Amino acid sequence: MGECIIAEYGGVWEHTDDGWCVSFDQTNRAFPFTKVRKQLENGPDDSIYSFFTVIPMFFKDVVKKGKEIKPWWKIW
Repeated sequence: MGECIIAEYGGVWEHTDDGWCVSFDQTNRAFPFTKVRKQLENGPDDSIYSFFTVIPMFFKDVVKKGKEIKPWWKIW
């Protein structure tokens, strides 16, 4: 989950007092291990999919833009 966040939105792994996180800057962090644990405990109400998709909304000023997805048939 964390590696997917980094690949899509940027950031780096950082260990804080609250555990491992993906840090976009000194004050903006995502905690993927915590979110995975919450989904395992609470089911789909704590979806990791929704967590991943809302990152650009919550961190819009600090994440890189997602990659443009081209149609499978467009090779150039």
